[in-house]
Amino acid sequence: MIMYSDDKIKKLLQVAMEETPPGFTSNVMNRVEAMKYSAASQPLVSKKVKVAFLVTFLLLVTIIVVIAALTMKDSITITLPKLSGRDFYSFSLSIVGFWILVGLNRLLTNPFTNQPSM
Repeated sequence: MIMYSDDKIKKLLQVAMEETPPGFTSNVMNRVEAMKYSAASQPLVSKKVKVAFLVTFLLLVTIIVVIAALTMKDSITITLPKLSGRDFYSFSLSIVGFWILVGLNRLLTNPFTNQPSM
């Protein structure tokens, strides 16, 4: 069994472990930011293709729903529970309150960082 002396290990560690130069992190981050906002980066799918996919999807869903409604109108019966005025008011108020909070969150949050904009 060969035992290495402390001097050899110390020399090896000095060569292997090297201090990063000052400003290394900021230089790397500047390069990353420059690449992120460069004009060379383009979306994978153009806007026209996205719109075409969306329209096609909505059209297919609409066709499927219409066909399903026409072919199964006798077999589907939906019975809604009877709501009192107070229950309906609470339900409506909950939905309105939810959407007000979503809207406020959308207004007060920076969309790029998800951090409060205040």
